[in-house]
Amino acid sequence: MERITSRKKTFVARLRALAADRGEGDMALDGLKLLHEALAAGLEITGVLWAGEPAEEISCPAQYVAPLELVQYASPLKNSPGPVFTARPPRLEPPERPKNAVLLENLQDPGNVGAVIRTAAALGVGAVVLCGACADHLSARAARASMGAAFRQYVVKTDTEALPGLLSSWGLPLYGAALGGQTIDLRR
Repeated sequence: MERITSRKKTFVARLRALAADRGEGDMALDGLKLLHEALAAGLEITGVLWAGEPAEEISCPAQYVAPLELVQYASPLKNSPGPVFTARPPRLEPPERPKNAVLLENLQDPGNVGAVIRTAAALGVGAVVLCGACADHLSARAARASMGAAFRQYVVKTDTEALPGLLSSWGLPLYGAALGGQTIDLRR
Protein backbone atom coordinates (compact mmCIF):
# COMPACT_ATOMS: atom_id res chain seq x y z
CA MET A 1 0.00 0.00 0.00
CA GLU A 2 1.49 3.29 -1.11
CA ARG A 3 1.97 6.14 1.35
CA ILE A 4 1.03 9.60 0.06
CA THR A 5 2.53 12.73 1.57
CA SER A 6 1.89 15.32 -1.15
CA ARG A 7 -1.21 17.16 -2.34
CA LYS A 8 0.18 16.87 -5.87
CA LYS A 9 -0.25 13.10 -6.01
CA THR A 10 -2.54 11.99 -8.87
CA PHE A 11 -5.12 10.22 -6.65
CA VAL A 12 -5.48 13.25 -4.37
CA ALA A 13 -5.96 15.50 -7.41
CA ARG A 14 -8.56 13.07 -8.78
CA LEU A 15 -10.49 13.09 -5.49
CA ARG A 16 -10.52 16.89 -5.49
CA ALA A 17 -11.69 17.03 -9.12
CA LEU A 18 -14.48 14.51 -8.53
CA ALA A 19 -15.62 16.42 -5.45
CA ALA A 20 -15.86 19.60 -7.51
CA ASP A 21 -17.70 18.06 -10.46
CA ARG A 22 -18.69 14.40 -10.52
CA GLY A 23 -20.24 14.44 -13.96
CA GLU A 24 -21.33 10.94 -14.95
CA GLY A 25 -18.16 9.11 -13.88
CA ASP A 26 -16.89 7.84 -10.57
CA MET A 27 -18.08 9.30 -7.28
CA ALA A 28 -15.81 10.69 -4.55
CA LEU A 29 -17.28 9.62 -1.21
CA ASP A 30 -16.26 9.84 2.40
CA GLY A 31 -16.50 7.85 5.59
CA LEU A 32 -16.25 4.29 6.82
CA LYS A 33 -20.04 3.84 7.15
CA LEU A 34 -20.58 4.96 3.54
CA LEU A 35 -17.75 2.67 2.39
CA HIS A 36 -19.51 -0.26 4.09
CA GLU A 37 -22.84 0.74 2.50
CA ALA A 38 -21.22 0.99 -0.95
CA LEU A 39 -19.65 -2.45 -0.55
CA ALA A 40 -22.94 -3.94 0.70
CA ALA A 41 -24.75 -2.47 -2.32
CA GLY A 42 -22.22 -4.12 -4.64
CA LEU A 43 -20.56 -0.95 -5.89
CA GLU A 44 -17.13 -1.25 -7.42
CA ILE A 45 -14.67 0.62 -5.19
CA THR A 46 -11.91 1.97 -7.44
CA GLY A 47 -9.64 3.67 -4.89
CA VAL A 48 -9.34 4.36 -1.16
CA LEU A 49 -7.33 6.96 0.75
CA TRP A 50 -6.99 5.92 4.39
CA ALA A 51 -6.02 8.25 7.23
CA GLY A 52 -3.12 6.45 8.84
CA GLU A 53 -3.31 2.67 8.69
CA PRO A 54 -6.38 1.05 7.04
CA ALA A 55 -9.22 0.29 9.41
CA GLU A 56 -9.81 -3.02 7.66
CA GLU A 57 -9.00 -4.99 4.53
CA ILE A 58 -11.16 -4.48 1.48
CA SER A 59 -10.86 -5.62 -2.10
CA CYS A 60 -9.78 -2.58 -4.08
CA PRO A 61 -7.11 -2.16 -6.75
CA ALA A 62 -5.77 1.20 -5.50
CA GLN A 63 -5.34 1.88 -1.80
CA TYR A 64 -3.25 4.58 -0.20
CA VAL A 65 -2.44 5.82 3.29
CA ALA A 66 -1.86 9.46 4.16
CA PRO A 67 -1.74 11.78 7.14
CA LEU A 68 -5.16 12.92 8.39
CA GLU A 69 -4.52 16.49 7.14
CA LEU A 70 -4.07 15.23 3.58
CA VAL A 71 -7.19 13.04 3.80
CA GLN A 72 -9.17 16.07 4.98
CA TYR A 73 -7.76 18.11 2.08
CA ALA A 74 -8.78 15.41 -0.42
CA SER A 75 -12.24 14.87 1.08
CA PRO A 76 -15.37 16.36 -0.46
CA LEU A 77 -16.58 17.02 3.11
CA LYS A 78 -15.23 19.20 5.91
CA ASN A 79 -13.40 17.68 8.89
CA SER A 80 -13.30 14.21 7.42
CA PRO A 81 -12.00 11.34 9.52
CA GLY A 82 -11.73 9.33 6.29
CA PRO A 83 -11.45 7.15 4.47
CA VAL A 84 -12.07 9.00 1.21
CA PHE A 85 -12.83 6.68 -1.68
CA THR A 86 -13.94 6.51 -5.28
CA ALA A 87 -16.63 4.19 -6.59
CA ARG A 88 -18.51 3.52 -9.78
CA PRO A 89 -22.15 4.68 -9.60
CA PRO A 90 -24.77 1.98 -9.03
CA ARG A 91 -26.65 0.59 -12.00
CA LEU A 92 -30.20 0.04 -10.82
CA GLU A 93 -32.85 -1.46 -13.06
CA PRO A 94 -35.77 0.91 -13.60
CA PRO A 95 -39.09 -0.34 -12.29
CA GLU A 96 -41.55 -1.23 -15.02
CA ARG A 97 -44.39 0.46 -13.16
CA PRO A 98 -43.58 1.66 -9.66
CA LYS A 99 -46.58 1.71 -7.34
CA ASN A 100 -45.62 5.22 -6.23
CA ALA A 101 -42.91 7.85 -6.56
CA VAL A 102 -41.65 10.97 -4.83
CA LEU A 103 -40.97 13.96 -7.07
CA LEU A 104 -38.45 16.65 -6.19
CA GLU A 105 -38.28 19.78 -8.33
CA ASN A 106 -35.28 22.11 -8.18
CA LEU A 107 -34.22 20.89 -4.73
CA GLN A 108 -30.65 22.11 -4.69
CA ASP A 109 -29.45 21.19 -1.21
CA PRO A 110 -27.72 17.79 -1.45
CA GLY A 111 -28.41 17.05 2.20
CA ASN A 112 -32.14 17.46 1.63
CA VAL A 113 -32.06 15.32 -1.52
CA GLY A 114 -30.25 12.58 0.40
CA ALA A 115 -32.69 12.77 3.32
CA VAL A 116 -35.67 12.38 0.98
CA ILE A 117 -34.02 9.40 -0.73
CA ARG A 118 -33.35 7.79 2.66
CA THR A 119 -36.98 8.32 3.69
CA ALA A 120 -38.30 7.04 0.35
CA ALA A 121 -36.21 3.87 0.66
CA ALA A 122 -37.38 3.32 4.24
CA LEU A 123 -41.02 3.66 3.17
CA GLY A 124 -40.68 1.38 0.14
CA VAL A 125 -41.29 4.10 -2.45
CA GLY A 126 -40.79 2.73 -5.97
CA ALA A 127 -38.90 5.69 -7.43
CA VAL A 128 -37.54 9.12 -6.64
CA VAL A 129 -37.86 11.56 -9.53
CA LEU A 130 -35.47 14.51 -9.70
CA CYS A 131 -36.93 17.21 -11.92
CA GLY A 132 -35.15 20.36 -13.01
CA ALA A 133 -32.09 21.68 -11.22
CA CYS A 134 -31.89 19.19 -8.34
CA ALA A 135 -28.66 18.41 -6.54
CA ASP A 136 -26.76 15.32 -7.66
CA HIS A 137 -28.13 12.42 -5.62
CA LEU A 138 -24.74 10.67 -5.77
CA SER A 139 -22.67 13.61 -4.54
CA ALA A 140 -20.77 13.02 -1.31
CA ARG A 141 -23.16 15.14 0.78
CA ALA A 142 -26.32 13.58 -0.69
CA ALA A 143 -24.99 10.03 -0.42
CA ARG A 144 -23.97 10.64 3.19
CA ALA A 145 -27.36 12.17 4.06
CA SER A 146 -29.05 9.17 2.44
CA MET A 147 -27.01 6.85 4.72
CA GLY A 148 -26.24 4.75 1.63
CA ALA A 149 -29.86 4.52 0.44
CA ALA A 150 -28.79 6.43 -2.72
CA PHE A 151 -26.99 3.21 -3.74
CA ARG A 152 -30.20 1.12 -3.51
CA GLN A 153 -33.10 3.47 -4.30
CA TYR A 154 -34.11 3.89 -7.95
CA VAL A 155 -33.69 7.56 -8.92
CA VAL A 156 -34.52 9.04 -12.30
CA LYS A 157 -33.70 12.52 -13.60
CA THR A 158 -36.09 14.36 -15.93
CA ASP A 159 -37.27 17.83 -16.89
CA THR A 160 -40.70 19.46 -16.66
CA GLU A 161 -41.43 18.76 -20.33
CA ALA A 162 -40.86 15.00 -20.04
CA LEU A 163 -42.38 14.58 -16.57
CA PRO A 164 -46.05 14.17 -17.60
CA GLY A 165 -45.09 11.42 -20.07
CA LEU A 166 -42.98 9.62 -17.47
CA LEU A 167 -45.76 9.66 -14.88
CA SER A 168 -48.31 8.63 -17.50
CA SER A 169 -46.18 5.66 -18.58
CA TRP A 170 -46.10 4.57 -14.94
CA GLY A 171 -49.85 5.15 -14.53
CA LEU A 172 -49.24 7.52 -11.62
CA PRO A 173 -51.26 10.64 -10.85
CA LEU A 174 -49.46 13.83 -9.78
CA TYR A 175 -50.18 15.41 -6.44
CA GLY A 176 -48.16 18.38 -5.33
CA ALA A 177 -47.67 21.40 -3.19
CA ALA A 178 -46.16 24.69 -4.29
CA LEU A 179 -44.69 27.52 -2.28
CA GLY A 180 -44.72 30.27 -4.91
CA GLY A 181 -47.13 32.07 -7.14
CA GLN A 182 -45.06 31.34 -10.25
CA THR A 183 -45.31 27.56 -10.09
CA ILE A 184 -46.16 25.60 -13.21
CA ASP A 185 -49.18 23.29 -13.26
CA LEU A 186 -47.79 19.98 -14.56
CA ARG A 187 -51.19 18.27 -14.87
CA ARG A 188 -52.04 18.06 -18.53
